Amino acid sequence: MITSSSLPNDYDPGYFFLLVYGVYTRLSNGGGFNFHGNVKHGGSGPFPPEGEEPPPSAYRLTLISYPPGRAVDPTKTRHQVLASPWMGTVMNTPEMRYPGYNPSNQIEPTRCTFFREGPELMDNDSYAEFAVRNIYQMVRYASNQLSPQLGLKMEKDDFFRLFSYLREDGERIQMEPWQHAPPFCADDEGLEVLLDEREEFEREWEAYYLKTAVFIPYRFDRDSKLQQAWPSPHPDSPDITLSSFSDSELDAAANKRPRPQVNRNLEPDVGPSHKRQRTGSSGLPHLRRSSRCASQKERGKGPSSQSNYVFLLSRNLTAQNLELELLQLKEELQNTQSPPAPSETTRIINTICQAKDLVALPPTDVHTLTGIRKLLLALRSYPDALAQRASAARAGRITIVEARTRVWHWIEYTVPTLARQILNGQRAECLGTWVAKLANTCFTVLYHQHNAKEFNSQEYGVTGQEERVWLYENKRPRILSIEEARERACIMVSQIVAYWLDVSPDVDQKLCWFVSVLMETIGLEAVSMEYVWKMVSHFVPAYVVPSSGRNAAKVTSREAAQALQNELQQHPISNPSTKEGYLYSQYQDLFNGKLSPEDVDPHGYTRTKCALFIHMWRLSLQYIKDPRANPSNAFSNLLREDADFHLPIREAAPTRVRARGSDGPYHPTTIVTLPGIFSAVVLRAFTYRSKFFWDQRMVFHSWDDLDKEIASIRDEHPELSLTSGYFTNFRSYGVPVMQRTIDKAEQSWLSLQERGWSNYCANRPKESFLSTLRYFRPQRHESEIFPYLGALGGFALTCDLAYAGVCQMPTVDEMAECIVELDKGALRGLELLGLVDSDSKETPGKGKEGAKGRRVEAVKEALHSLADQLKEMLSEAEQSAVALTVDDDTDWILLEHSLCKFSRALNKKAL
Repeated sequence: MITSSSLPNDYDPGYFFLLVYGVYTRLSNGGGFNFHGNVKHGGSGPFPPEGEEPPPSAYRLTLISYPPGRAVDPTKTRHQVLASPWMGTVMNTPEMRYPGYNPSNQIEPTRCTFFREGPELMDNDSYAEFAVRNIYQMVRYASNQLSPQLGLKMEKDDFFRLFSYLREDGERIQMEPWQHAPPFCADDEGLEVLLDEREEFEREWEAYYLKTAVFIPYRFDRDSKLQQAWPSPHPDSPDITLSSFSDSELDAAANKRPRPQVNRNLEPDVGPSHKRQRTGSSGLPHLRRSSRCASQKERGKGPSSQSNYVFLLSRNLTAQNLELELLQLKEELQNTQSPPAPSETTRIINTICQAKDLVALPPTDVHTLTGIRKLLLALRSYPDALAQRASAARAGRITIVEARTRVWHWIEYTVPTLARQILNGQRAECLGTWVAKLANTCFTVLYHQHNAKEFNSQEYGVTGQEERVWLYENKRPRILSIEEARERACIMVSQIVAYWLDVSPDVDQKLCWFVSVLMETIGLEAVSMEYVWKMVSHFVPAYVVPSSGRNAAKVTSREAAQALQNELQQHPISNPSTKEGYLYSQYQDLFNGKLSPEDVDPHGYTRTKCALFIHMWRLSLQYIKDPRANPSNAFSNLLREDADFHLPIREAAPTRVRARGSDGPYHPTTIVTLPGIFSAVVLRAFTYRSKFFWDQRMVFHSWDDLDKEIASIRDEHPELSLTSGYFTNFRSYGVPVMQRTIDKAEQSWLSLQERGWSNYCANRPKESFLSTLRYFRPQRHESEIFPYLGALGGFALTCDLAYAGVCQMPTVDEMAECIVELDKGALRGLELLGLVDSDSKETPGKGKEGAKGRRVEAVKEALHSLADQLKEMLSEAEQSAVALTVDDDTDWILLEHSLCKFSRALNKKAL
């Protein structure tokens, strides 16, 4: 029951009584409750003060919701027990609960299932193994949706031992445990080991798939990963791409087959159904494998996350391609500022054409040397002549595209609109024209259900071209109303005119959509770029419609182009704050004359972002100097909210300042002891950014000491459970991990006892940074040694130990490797600064020869570049304040930490 009322405050709202229990409740505004409707109950109306007349606005609405029949009838009840991975929820139905359920009565689903049709596909051993493993996975999936507070556990091997089955010979066999079964609980310590093994298997399978499936045409045509994995040509062989051919050669290849002169149209309302002979492939199958992209792959800079895009255009709008287009346009404009005269251009070409004869002359003749000199001068001047022609061609591309789309708009909209007006009797002045004759003929053919009709272009006065006949055949007769016949006649007129003019609706209509999408998103300047122009020149419908082959060509709704429009709107090129957006805006301004070639700065994006990076540091220095200051900017607000999570100057963060104190685990005399390192592990794995860390002491002499501290707190505050968030901040590193509870720290204490920490600290020279990192992150079973320390926690702990003097500070090579391995905020920060490219997820090779090795080298170069820029742009006082250098070397830990906070701040739009 829910009550809503607008009674005056001095009214008695009335009461509701449950007589069998002897209780009642006031029916106040907004009140609600559940009650048992099968016992005696009743209520009273509201009462005004004595002697007062109730106004019309005084009312009380009482809404009583009765449960549906299936909620009280067990034969109809369906319980929503858990979330489905596909859609909706999984129901517990009456059939599932009924003890006498007979599977032979099962009607749905009508499609085949492995459980039901398994015996026809597998022997009994395979059938039983498949079925029981699937049952286990479904039970595990369901149990993991239960609350962690329940702590439900099950030994996975025991699950399989519950089952036995009959072989074909009648022998009953006990089911064997599944060796690689996923752990039953999500917090199982063996989960990370299994995930590592699974990732390794997936990488091996991905490598095998890319190696073999690339030779299957059906898969290669539909999978961008296969297209990117296609091996680059041998260095000694030519790299065959579209850029290897002239436009005339491509046009000749596209038109090498004759087009038919007769069209057979069956249904005018769904577009022409004539089947022209297919021309040669005029798309861009090798555009992504051009020499430009091949060289990028050789350097380990393969396609970026662009490979996730559906459309070819989006995938090719990379920062590398945009920078090359910008530099090419700059060179063209610079070379055309003083272009050679046409006669001079002819002389240059003639001189170059004489190269074969010149080099054949006797070397002893002085005239040979003079001729060679003229040839070299001509070769140096020829690029200027080419640039002049290229610049003129680039400027004319937009004009060509606009003219082509206007022609199609005339065919698809202008002519049918005029035909519609003529058929409706609105354009008397047009009677007797070819349009009126054609529209009336189409209407007559459709309305009177003619079986066939030929539409000859010359019969309607269309001259100046070869005779073309469009044939209509009515193979599916249907009675049409006058309005339907008129509407279809208008569509038919458009189709006939397109055929007469030798215009392909399948291509030109989609090209019109493509151009309109460009106009509404990134602008028509994109058409002037080389690879976009090749797409336009050899256009296929799949460039704008997310389908393949004839499916894309036959789409008739403009809404199909919305997918490309959405993709371009979300593409980095549409965001000026990205590297792609910056480069494209420079290209637009240069193309439109708003920017001179001398002012082009393809690296300005990096300098701009670096200035933003330094601005973040300066705001941080202001905060450190006076945390109570209140500057009005978003980043300072983040620092006041949680400096540990957002402050880029690592050692000034509140947690680090407290943990380095005399009573903290990182005090020089404490960290080398077993209690010190145990307390440091507890901090990084469990108590970081928690209330427990700030309220209680930081150093614990053993697990028993910590356990007693926890028990003492819980005795005093029973409401503080291990999952309450007091002892552990489940979002300590950003992503929530609800299974991270402090009781798991016992295993860390046992591991430290076994691993001899004091002896490790006594090693001289000090252990390297990576060696110490592997101490806490061994290759296998690290989750069993230091639970929930994780990759990020282990890295942070090793950085703490480096500052404490336990191990060496990381070299730039070690830090670059860590950044690539972690693949977290620091790498994202370098990408945002434009110092590294966003690589696709390639299967890494081994050592420096693989993609990972190339990635590490790129990150190493980026770190050096960033450090150099910071030293140039920061004053000596600022460098000293942030402690940019340690022992005459850059503090790479500080740089990595700052990059993480930089990417986080940009993600929150705080800078």
